[in-house]
Amino acid sequence: MVVGQAAAVHHHATPTAPGTPLDAAADTLTAAVLAQWNQASYDRKLRAPRPIPVRWQWSRRGVASPMAAALGDPGSAAPFPPLPGVAPTDARTLREGGIKDLFRLYGSLPSGRIALLGRPGSGKSETALLTLVEALKHRGGILNPAERATVPVPVLLSVTGWDAGRDKLADWAAARIAGDYRVLRQRQFGRRAAEKLVHGGRIALFLDGFDELEPDTRRAALKEIGRHAVSRIMVFARIEEFTETIRAGHLPGATVLELAPIPGAEAAEYLRHYQVDPPPEPWQRLMDHLEHRPDSVLSRALDVPLGLTLVRDAFPRPEALADLLDEDRFATPDEVMVYLLDRFISVAYQPRQPSDPVPYNAAQARRWLGYLAAKMAEHGTYSLDWRQLPRWERAFPRIGMLGALCTVTAAAGGALLYGWGHFNTHQISGPGRGSLVGAALGLVLGVAAGTASELRAFRPEGLWWRFPPGRGRRRRLGFNPGVAVIVGIVVGMVSGDYALNTTHHVLASLAVLAVAGTGAGAVAGVSAMRVHPASGPGGRLRRKALYSRLPLLPGAVAGGLPVGFRYLLPHGTSHELHPLAGPLNGVWGMLMVSLIIGAARLPSQVGVHSSPLAVWRQELRWDIAFGALFGLCVGLGFGLRESFMWDRDVAAGIFQTIGIAVPCGICVMSAGSEAGRSTLLFLQLHLQGVFPARGMSFLDDAYHRQVLRADGPRYQFRHALLQDKLSY
Repeated sequence: MVVGQAAAVHHHATPTAPGTPLDAAADTLTAAVLAQWNQASYDRKLRAPRPIPVRWQWSRRGVASPMAAALGDPGSAAPFPPLPGVAPTDARTLREGGIKDLFRLYGSLPSGRIALLGRPGSGKSETALLTLVEALKHRGGILNPAERATVPVPVLLSVTGWDAGRDKLADWAAARIAGDYRVLRQRQFGRRAAEKLVHGGRIALFLDGFDELEPDTRRAALKEIGRHAVSRIMVFARIEEFTETIRAGHLPGATVLELAPIPGAEAAEYLRHYQVDPPPEPWQRLMDHLEHRPDSVLSRALDVPLGLTLVRDAFPRPEALADLLDEDRFATPDEVMVYLLDRFISVAYQPRQPSDPVPYNAAQARRWLGYLAAKMAEHGTYSLDWRQLPRWERAFPRIGMLGALCTVTAAAGGALLYGWGHFNTHQISGPGRGSLVGAALGLVLGVAAGTASELRAFRPEGLWWRFPPGRGRRRRLGFNPGVAVIVGIVVGMVSGDYALNTTHHVLASLAVLAVAGTGAGAVAGVSAMRVHPASGPGGRLRRKALYSRLPLLPGAVAGGLPVGFRYLLPHGTSHELHPLAGPLNGVWGMLMVSLIIGAARLPSQVGVHSSPLAVWRQELRWDIAFGALFGLCVGLGFGLRESFMWDRDVAAGIFQTIGIAVPCGICVMSAGSEAGRSTLLFLQLHLQGVFPARGMSFLDDAYHRQVLRADGPRYQFRHALLQDKLSY
């Protein structure tokens, strides 16, 4: 049975010739996704020392087509023929199996549609991860490039946040992939590589979190999945939510499978691999209980992967199992699960050894994790992206903190500049008046930069506009307003004239300031949305990556031209112009703006297999480095110009350099990226008493204690049940 009337489109699609940039993009994406999820499978202890037990069976709940329809008509061309090296599916394979059999169904079902259902805690996400890794290894093992190009790259995405009534599946998936896998945005793969891969059938979609959508959105999502004809799709959902949704509309051709309970003997064998030989007496009692009493309350609670893994991790001391083995304590499996979740949190924040300090106690961790869980529930998500955290709290406190920081540092810088630096404008001199001038400028710059940075929604793929407006094909155009404001203010101020003698002169200077600042900000804001290409072994790739860090061409257009042009024209200063004033100031302006643009660009080298803390730390390091370089560039350019071109006073030039470099560097460092915003957010939450000041360190600590798990750049609670428990 075909999946929707448009399914034949995929069969007749023109494949991309092997060796094209899109093939290279698919291979690069395969490596990135495999590195991400292969590491995640080991972090979650899904493979070693024993794989998590996973069994599934054909669903008989009346929510799918007959088995004969799933196998397809042998006499007709299948919309999705078997992948190279994958045997065709037969009726026996469809009835039941494990991970290897599930991969075979994924790679050979003619309809290309599988829905895997399960109870809460039954291991849907773990099964999706393990099947994905099998599919990625299969694709990576195909050595023939032409054959490998016919195999789609499987990508696991959580559908949380997908508004299926507004966004088509292909558009939403392309945007998510482009945002999560920034390596695809390198120029060598061509423009909109992620979009071309999805629309060209080069991506297979593993969609998790289906049951987390609102009922109306789930129905729209199911309908959109049925219309999407170019990709193999696997959906992972809870039984109740999927069954309720499927009543409103059948998913044609889909094979619906259910995760089966784990038999007591398999559960006992799984736990045995995590114990010494022979196991301690309490563990032996528990394993005997699972084997010989499969219908007990405890056995029914531990017949799902969540229950098994919680027992594995929540009892470092065997004697504590006595409470769990007390048959009179629990009346239902749900009571057992609540007890295990509560105990897991307590144990996770206890030292394993006396010499193992715990930076947070269980009470603090519960309070802080409860805040996160409540905020995630409030926003209807089970994924936590640290880059989106600032959107959950009011922006005014962060703008105020950045404004205050810039005001204080600029006041100190103004005192140096106008005091020991002997700077003089409009008869303003001395450290007292200089600090007032610096404080005023710092407040304006800090508030403006902070406001622009907060207005920028985290959307690494850029903003969307229609050309022409209202209709026509959508084109991507990225713009960074934070960079635009900083560059606009800096270039406008440098391009202005500070010796204003007449009203006409004042108006002309303001006009120059406005035009130069607006134009420079627009160019810089667009250029800042590019992605740094990955450095490679060749000299050309290394030079290309280095140039992206210091993009001189947009810097020359946005900074070099207006600043250099300003010093080629007569102005009202009393200084005699140096012959090289125009070119040198043009180079100075180019370097300033190039550093700001380079600091704001996202690095493609940060893979999704990196932990969120590693990504945050790398971005913070780049913030500090570029902030320091920018401050030094501005300070040296200004100080050297004043000391060597005008007054020949080296000591004054040094003080002027310091007075300007420090506040400018701090402003760019604080407002230039998401790492700066999140740092201000953690300070804001710490002052409110709901989260630690070192927020990313706490999240990483929770990840290593397996309270949280990493989903690319996002965190998730170990299980949705844990998030639900902590949110109340």
